[in-house]
Amino acid sequence: MELFGIGPLEVLLVVLLALILFGPRDIVRNTRSAGRFLSRLYKSEGWRSMVATSSALRNLPNRLAREAELEELDQVRRQLEGASPGPAEQPEAPPGGGLAAWTPGGGSPLPPPGPASPD
Repeated sequence: MELFGIGPLEVLLVVLLALILFGPRDIVRNTRSAGRFLSRLYKSEGWRSMVATSSALRNLPNRLAREAELEELDQVRRQLEGASPGPAEQPEAPPGGGLAAWTPGGGSPLPPPGPASPD
């Protein structure tokens, strides 16, 4: 089982090295000062800028690919606008509007309702 990418044997090695280097009496004081140092480091402006730069560099290939695709789509759009069909090439509109083709009777619209006739 790994915690933060560090295995149990690596943790044991670090603890043993700390005991050998600092001794059992000074290990608490040294770990506390190391924790304060890391806290100051993570809260510093330099650390924040380094994290932001790292994130920007990780996202750079995706951003460049998106921009290249947008440029390519823009070129295709310009080509299509430049090659718009002339009046002879325009498709014919369906008779009677867009819904006329779906009405019964081949496109003849229904007569509008009129006043009721007196019987």
